[in-house]
Amino acid sequence: MVLPESFSNYQYRGKLSKKKNYLKQFHGLLHTKTLLLQLSLIFFISLIFLGPCEGAKLYKCSVCKTIADDFFKGMKETAKSNYGGGNTNWEEKSLGSYAKSEIRLVEVMEYLCKGGDKECHHMLEEHEELIETFWYKEFGKNNNIDLHSWLCIENIKACCPGNTFGPECSPCLGGMERPCAGNGDCDGGGTRQGKGTCSCHSGYTGELCNECSDGYFEEMKNDTHTVCNKCHESCKLTCWESGPQGCDECKDGYEIIDETCMDVDECKVDGNNPCDENRMCVNNEGSYSCTDIPQDENHKDTDDDADSEDENKSDTEVDDKGSDNENKETYSNDKTVLTNEKEEL
Repeated sequence: MVLPESFSNYQYRGKLSKKKNYLKQFHGLLHTKTLLLQLSLIFFISLIFLGPCEGAKLYKCSVCKTIADDFFKGMKETAKSNYGGGNTNWEEKSLGSYAKSEIRLVEVMEYLCKGGDKECHHMLEEHEELIETFWYKEFGKNNNIDLHSWLCIENIKACCPGNTFGPECSPCLGGMERPCAGNGDCDGGGTRQGKGTCSCHSGYTGELCNECSDGYFEEMKNDTHTVCNKCHESCKLTCWESGPQGCDECKDGYEIIDETCMDVDECKVDGNNPCDENRMCVNNEGSYSCTDIPQDENHKDTDDDADSEDENKSDTEVDDKGSDNENKETYSNDKTVLTNEKEEL
């Protein structure tokens, strides 16, 4: 049976269509794999050049430090303990010194990660063998060895020695002896991350924190040390020495008198009360405040006014009586004169 030519073409076109679909799917899958490969390469390159995540490193150092601190606490708490069997001398002789025994190690380990932090427990499980190695091989030979240095810095490498920072534990700005001139904190100091830059304490500024900030003056400075002290409260912004006489400019509420910033008594300026009526002005250092006049003060003022009125009234009455007496004396004198004149006649 010979199929029509149109039917053969239809079958052929169907096969071509399926083949095209397969090719499209293949190309799509190939493109996806290529994209994933590129992303993977970018990720690994970033790990090589940028290093591991800084936040995780910093947290890991703090967790390791917590374990070391808890270990020291456990050592302190078990310092006066013993085997607990009742015969300490026999136990020490037969079992060895409790101070460096496995029993004490177990008791000390009970103090670790008591706070319940998951990261702490995870790190403890991961490095428990290192702690046992420290106990038997390091602490067993040297009582003064520090777990933080041995575990966190030398072995786990989660932390750095003090005044160093970053993956290679580089010295902080200003050097390991006195970073930031002793007037600031090193960014990332003691950890495997950070930039090592200085965060200056109050009163200090500059890259190495060896300059005085506004509101402070330089008390002393040499090649290694800078000491800055706070300006007097009467200074507006800057000063050159301590006290109100060291201000470059006086703050509002002060005025210069004999080259010294002195407080202005706002309650007495031009004899005017800056407060509202019936309120009392109280001078403060560099300012003033307004308070209500106490009730007893109002009564006192009223009484004073009444006393003043009484005094005025009394004075008036005395004056009136004096005037009457004078009039009477004048009348008496006039009468005497008249009598004498009559007798003469």
